[in-house]
Amino acid sequence: MTSLSRLTVLYIHVENVECLSQDIPGPWKNLKKFHICVGRDYTDSKSARSIKIENLPCSIGNWVEVLFKRTNELELVSCGGTENLMQSHELSFNNLEILIIKECGEMEYFVSAEEEETPWNVFKHLKELTLDELINLKSFCRGPLPAGSLQNLRKLKIFRCNKLINIKPSDLPQSLEKLKVSHCDELVEVFHFQGTSKEYALLSKLRKLKLNDLPELTSIWKGAVPPLGSLHHLEYLTVEDCKKLRYLISPALAQRLQQLKLLGIESCEKMEKLIGVEVEESTIASLSSSAGSRQSELMCLPHSLPHVRMFPNLQTLHIQECHGFQNLFSLSVAQGLLQLKYLDISYCKGMEVIIAKEADDEVVDQGMLPRLRVLQLEGLPQLISFYQGVGVLFDWPSLEYLDVPSCQNFKKIQMGPHSAPNLKAIYSSKEWLEDVDWEDESLKTRIQPLIHEFISGHVSKMNRI
Repeated sequence: MTSLSRLTVLYIHVENVECLSQDIPGPWKNLKKFHICVGRDYTDSKSARSIKIENLPCSIGNWVEVLFKRTNELELVSCGGTENLMQSHELSFNNLEILIIKECGEMEYFVSAEEEETPWNVFKHLKELTLDELINLKSFCRGPLPAGSLQNLRKLKIFRCNKLINIKPSDLPQSLEKLKVSHCDELVEVFHFQGTSKEYALLSKLRKLKLNDLPELTSIWKGAVPPLGSLHHLEYLTVEDCKKLRYLISPALAQRLQQLKLLGIESCEKMEKLIGVEVEESTIASLSSSAGSRQSELMCLPHSLPHVRMFPNLQTLHIQECHGFQNLFSLSVAQGLLQLKYLDISYCKGMEVIIAKEADDEVVDQGMLPRLRVLQLEGLPQLISFYQGVGVLFDWPSLEYLDVPSCQNFKKIQMGPHSAPNLKAIYSSKEWLEDVDWEDESLKTRIQPLIHEFISGHVSKMNRI
């Protein structure tokens, strides 16, 4: 390599990891582009300067240090003996933008900075971070996150970190925009917040949150109510395969999600409510004046908080294979869904009504769901009616498509003779049309030509939005 003094581009795969501990002279400082893989497997990269290393040793050669300081993307696999990346190598990673750490079984913290230590800026240019299969990871950060650290981090992915129980939102940088947590078998709460004397907005720039295959998850946010401004920019929230999750968020947290545009929930079999709180037995007894035998009860308490519309900017709501639901939301929540365009509820065996009637309901706002264009109700064998109340008709001013396949007991849609003036098609069956309890015979006559036999997958749901 010493003879290649003018070399500026290098793409190389070396299987022998012993070279990492050796001082190898070469034109390392002159390289403008490089992709270097050391270890058994080769992976490609789109970054101009990237390194992938398997079995990173405790002692590394000078040439490795030089490239670490210049690389844009770094992937470390099976870095044995590394409890904390910074303490192990004391490297600055000045230009690093993408970092992937996989199968480093001894790593307990990504960043460790005890309070008595002098804070330093770490990974100050890092934009994307992936932590994958760190089986002993206890927490994202030990001690307070050093000032200025991770100040440009936009995307964080955490996969298969089975000792991780929760994430402290104060550990994460305010710059974070996307967070995905998946296949963490012991995660009980996504965020755990105990509150501080100096409360400031948390995760204020987070736009996308995706939770997938978290078998022990019981709460997305646990502890004190997040300060004002927290999660203010969250637009996309998807939750899949979280079998123990009984409710999505608390009423207090729902009030923070004013910018939420898309909400998707799939295969959360025990979920009963979108908005709810766990109330202990003693509280239930005081509210009902009769002691119960259950240790906790799931309740929705929308009237116990100041009046704030829930999900006022929500445009897409998708619920699939969540069998604990008997209804989707209360009337007060439904009245706040002024921007909802696409509502899809599929294969929820327990769903009986979409909008539940509350005790003090008097008059339903005739402008409810004013922008709803697509209503997909599929595979809901217990569904009886869209709204639980009686004597109420919806205007459906923007409704264009109505899908109701495999909803054999769905008999009441609450449509009047002038409802749904923009309706283009109903996908169901002729038999369903005959069984529905129409409020007006002229409505049935108008709708009959719009009925199309439902064929599974006939139109992509998302293409209609």
